[in-house]
Amino acid sequence: MSEESPNRGLHPDDPLAKQLTARTQPTVMKTEPMEKPIRSLLSISIPQDRISAILQGSAPESMAQKWYIYSTGPTIQGLATLFMFRSWTGLAVAEITISIPVDGAGKTMDGDSKMTEIRWESSYDRVGQQTEESAKETVLEVCKWVLGVDLS
Repeated sequence: MSEESPNRGLHPDDPLAKQLTARTQPTVMKTEPMEKPIRSLLSISIPQDRISAILQGSAPESMAQKWYIYSTGPTIQGLATLFMFRSWTGLAVAEITISIPVDGAGKTMDGDSKMTEIRWESSYDRVGQQTEESAKETVLEVCKWVLGVDLS
């Protein structure tokens, strides 16, 4: 796990940085990297008013909550990564690259963001018969039910 601040690419005065004050940190729980990751393209728009909810992430507060989610970025180039783990096992399920509109100085601009790539676990021992389609569906469902953002 990175020791860097999840907001490292954002200027403190950036409007998005001001919305990410209670961001879930990458050090909340022990996690395991993917065993057999596969990269696939993704094209899912995130409305401008919902990007902060996605980047905030979510840490489980009880055993009933099955997901641990955090993000890093955006970088000065406007790239962020959303990490999704099963909370009971700490196993990585998906990493999603998000492109956020930024100006030449790296300050966020008006406009929707976009999920552009997914790196998903394909190990049968970890996720059963996961396919590219089911991995993408999992991302949408977790965003909806855990982060409160319906992207469908």
